[in-house]
Order: sequence, then structure tokens, then C-alpha cells
Amino acid sequence: MDIKRLHTLLLKHHTLGVRYSCYPSVGQWENNIQQGPWQSQFKKNYNADEGLDLYIHIPFCEKLCTFCGLNIKVTKDKSIAMPYIDSLIKEWELFLELIPHAKINNLYIGGGSPNFLSPEELNHLLQAILSNAYNNSPINGIIECDPRYFTAEHFKITQKFSFNRYSVGIQDLSEKVTKNVNRHQTMEQIQAISKLIKSKKENILSFDFIYGLPMQQAHSLSDSLACLTDLAPDMVILYPLAHVPWLKNAQDAYGEFTVPHLEKKYSIYLNAQQSLAAQGYQFIGFEHFVKKDTELYQAFQNKTIKRNIMGFFPTTSRQYLGLGTSAISYSGSGFKQNERIIDKYQWNLHNNKSNFLQGHSLSGQDQKFEKILTLLLSNNQVNLEEAQDCLGEYWNRRFEEILQLEKDQLITISHDALQVTELGRFFLKKICLILDPRSKPENDRTPFAI
Repeated sequence: MDIKRLHTLLLKHHTLGVRYSCYPSVGQWENNIQQGPWQSQFKKNYNADEGLDLYIHIPFCEKLCTFCGLNIKVTKDKSIAMPYIDSLIKEWELFLELIPHAKINNLYIGGGSPNFLSPEELNHLLQAILSNAYNNSPINGIIECDPRYFTAEHFKITQKFSFNRYSVGIQDLSEKVTKNVNRHQTMEQIQAISKLIKSKKENILSFDFIYGLPMQQAHSLSDSLACLTDLAPDMVILYPLAHVPWLKNAQDAYGEFTVPHLEKKYSIYLNAQQSLAAQGYQFIGFEHFVKKDTELYQAFQNKTIKRNIMGFFPTTSRQYLGLGTSAISYSGSGFKQNERIIDKYQWNLHNNKSNFLQGHSLSGQDQKFEKILTLLLSNNQVNLEEAQDCLGEYWNRRFEEILQLEKDQLITISHDALQVTELGRFFLKKICLILDPRSKPENDRTPFAI
């Protein structure tokens, strides 16, 4: 691949906007549905054979990472964990009144930091959730891990409940970079957690990095990735820094937070990408790189790979439920988000009040583009007539942009299909934005995370 040309195209097609892990994004929701109708949607769409995916949000962190743009609470007071866990369990029990004997396929625990919970608290939470689920086979469990706090006892509990994918947040190995954003961990801590996870060969080890952090240099991130060769993670994700001080003023709170200019940011990314390619990782889209011997890569090859708000998976359920503050759920035809304020979320559950913060019921056009989005991500191809029908009058308005994508060899257009090229996988967000009937001008400050 011509890296110089790719760098030029990344600059040319750089765009703000959402990452299309759900559609429409939260910033585009119309608040056209409330709790009762949303629950009716979920019950109507629920397929007992297929089940659901479950996300559990743990919002607590012991330290503030200044690059973070998530809904968190920074505290060292561990006494707040159990009341919050009790709220999670109550929310799950209320859901089971709607869908008794719900079957869980993928169970994802994220944050914040799930490692804020003690092993005993994590065990209590998982026991309460899974003892009331109807599963005739083990779940596919995924948990986010902080190498500074994840212990052998945490690992033991997750293995007890069939967790097999561990997402380890590293960000960078440069001490200068990580100390500046208050997220330094040692190589010894990273080696220890990797050895622990890899002690069972079926486990999937995933490393998360961020490119565009203050003080990163063109080769610093690629040097970090080269240092990890012996740890052999199955997956590496290179997240772009979301610099959103208008949403999270902690990014300007302390430390040096002058981010690299765009040209340098993409140089950092491409050097990292080349380092991963040299180690045998395959790019599947949206900054995800995987080894060829993984189930996820096989799903990518077979064009059956799926993506939702929790990431890429070999398989996902059509519906997913989010437990916890700010968590998002999908009924199969509509979204809802929980109350974002932790104390209010817990008070609502204790007083039998709804935690419904906002929602969106998909329009006919939303459903059309959701189908196109699924095909673009899994098959890298959509039916041309369906794409034109989805865009309607916007097709002609955006035709010049579509032709430019073809001219730059990011897509090919035949008489019946629009196909994303291998080069075009680096530009999936831009391709989706152009085909998206809801997309806005590039100076729109739409929330970045989803």
C-alpha cells in the first residue's frame, strides 16, 4: 500500500462526526418515544432463540485520565460500589419482568473502570445477573481492564463466568505521554496482565491505544507497538483522540493538552498501522486490527462480522440492553438512554421511578440506512438501488462527493453495487457520512463517542 498516498487521502477526507456504532447517533435522536412504548417495542421484537446482548456500565475510576470523554465519576471511596451494584441488579430484575428468562449472548462490562469493583463485588454482580438468565450455553464475556488494577482474583472471577475477551487499555507506552494525561502504567504491569489472560489459550487479548495524544511523536506509538510483539495480543485498536473540551473540560484541566496537528496525527497513525501490518495484523475497519487466526478475522473474511455499540463481534444479537448510568439500549427498532447522573439513577431505582432519559424510534428511512450501514461494515458492499432509495433526493445532491470517492479509489460503482475497496476501509466513516441521510456539515459538534 502506498503510505504517502494514503496519508494524502486521510488529510483530504478527514471529517468530524460519529463512529456509526449505533444509528442514528445520540446527538441525532428525536425523543419521539418514551419508556412504555420502548418496552413494548423490545417485547414485540424479542426472539427467545436469538436472545440479547447485555452491556453493564461501571462509571467509577480511581484516577482521572485527562483524555477521557466518557461518563465517569473519579473517587477512591470504594464504599459507593455496592449500592451501585444493587441498583444494577434491580434494573436487571425490572427488565426480567418484561422478558422473563432472557437469554444473554454477549455480556460486556465497561466503564469507567470495571476494575474499580473488588473481586468479591464483581462476583456478586455477575452471580446476580447470570443466575436469572436463561442460557443453555456459556456466554461470550468481555471486560475492560486497567493493567494498574486488574488482579489475579479479578481474572479468576471472570473465568468462573466464562469471560473470554479482555480489552486492556494501554493508550501508549511512552512515560512522557502517559504521565502527562495521568494514565501511566509500567511495562511490568502490562506483561503481568497479558500473561494472566493468555494462561488460557481460548482467551482473546485486545490492546487499546490512542493516537493524537499530546506529546506523541511520529514514531512513539509505533515504537510502543513494536515493544508488545512478544505479548502477542489477538487484537489491537487504535482509537483517535476525541478532543472535545466543550464536552469534557478536564481535557484542559491540567497537564499539557496541545494535541498534534492533523498532518502529524495521521503520521502517528500510519506509522502505527505499518508496525501492526509488519507483525501480521489485518485491518478490518474503524481502527481495528486483528490476527488472521482469530474468530473475528474469520467472520470478517466470511462477511458475517457484526458491530454494535460494544464493538466488533463474530456474532451479535439484534437487540441489546444497557444497565447502569448513561447506558444505551436497543429494542430492535428504537433506542433509549438511561439517566446520566449517578445519584439520580440510583434514587430513581430506589423510588420506583423511570430512568428513561431520552430515546429514539427509528423512522422508515432510519431503518433503510441501518441496513445499508450493516452491509457496509460486514460485506463492504451495498446494493446501488437500495443506497439511492435510502438517500432519495439527497443522492443527486451528494453525487459529486460519491464520484470523488470513486475517483480516489475508495469505492467502485457498478450497474448494481457500490463496493468499498481495500483502501476504502480506511475511510468507512467518510463513506458512511456521505451516504447517511442524516449527516450534517463537518463543523457540527455531534457527540463523538457513538
